Amino acid sequence: MSTSTATVEQHTPTATSAADMGRSALRRGSFWFALAVVCLVTAVAMHLLDDSEAERYGLGNTDLSGYAALAEVLQDEGVTLHRTASAEQARQLTEEHDDATVVIMIDPWEPEPDFLDHLAQTDREVIWISPEAELLAGLLDDVEPGYSIPEGAAGTAMTLQADDCQLDSGAAAQTLQAPGETLIAESGCFPVGGDSYPLVSTEAGTVFSAPEAFTNRHITSAGNASLALNLLTTGGTEEIIWYSPTPGDVVEDQAWADPVELLSDWMVPLGWWLLACGLIACLVAGRRTGPVVTEPLPVQVPSGEVALGRGRLYQHANASDTAARTLRSATVLRVAGILRLGQRPDPEAVIEAAHRQTGTDRHQLSQLLSTPRVRTNAELVSYARRLQELEEDLRRSVTGAGMTSTDRNREEHQ
Repeated sequence: MSTSTATVEQHTPTATSAADMGRSALRRGSFWFALAVVCLVTAVAMHLLDDSEAERYGLGNTDLSGYAALAEVLQDEGVTLHRTASAEQARQLTEEHDDATVVIMIDPWEPEPDFLDHLAQTDREVIWISPEAELLAGLLDDVEPGYSIPEGAAGTAMTLQADDCQLDSGAAAQTLQAPGETLIAESGCFPVGGDSYPLVSTEAGTVFSAPEAFTNRHITSAGNASLALNLLTTGGTEEIIWYSPTPGDVVEDQAWADPVELLSDWMVPLGWWLLACGLIACLVAGRRTGPVVTEPLPVQVPSGEVALGRGRLYQHANASDTAARTLRSATVLRVAGILRLGQRPDPEAVIEAAHRQTGTDRHQLSQLLSTPRVRTNAELVSYARRLQELEEDLRRSVTGAGMTSTDRNREEHQ
């Protein structure tokens, strides 16, 4: 066994400055930082560009959940719609249009209390619309949350009959078919369970708790269209103030609003998703292998250990061809030393000298000492054995000790 050693000197310092560490951390996290900035800018832009026309029950929303069809029919009938999402603007509109009907669409924000007090002092028609029966019951004293409108055999909402309806709009419609909730009151239209109705009359105005009936999806079902037109044009009104409360109306004077309430519904899941991605990125970055720690000291490694470690690396990577080329190069150098051909011999010269010395076929030597074609570990073992036999034959031939493998093969054939 060779006892020579491989010496490697490394002079890289072991410690780095805080500035270098900061720059390195910034480079590693630049991608995630840029991604977070892009997502934040996109979210803010989408929120700022969000138009009320795309909201559920929006008068300009042409989706299935919108009221665009209803708004168009009302305008064709000569009704002027004043849309607003501000309580202050709605108050100004009521002062400018004394005879206008006020529609309060609660989904899901409650109207400003001062505006409700202002409406209570006026003598005008007010229509309350909301899919949340509990919100309506909290704002109105003479109703309580009722039941959900049951489904029919086909999975659609059951068709409700007006029965003994005291409201002209409900009596004209006769039927109602749409999912929604009901309110418990003394009387109403389209009863569910005997004392629960989606359309009731209160001291504060007419209340309707199944707004899905007026959407583009359900407006043509049963008597929904008739109910919508008769309800919203009660008394022959030609102007409607359509007030949809916003989060700003819920905040009292000189109070701070909850930032979460001012965001769109999709912002909360997006925030949780970004937080999860950030935690995963931190976990991946924390488990990643850092830079190699170096020492400014000479390191001495026995050559046998170097060869063994390199061989294990080749085996682990299944690099049989690389290992074969390494064995071939080492054998050529040793054979050149045996044949005294110098430290940098020409492979053709080594093949020719080995042929003259051992009598081995030149074509076999050329295949053996040229670029090997090894694909598996079994072929690598066979190739290594043939190299070892060639080297042993050359040593015996030079020293004259015994027969070479070529001579033994000749005797076996004879």
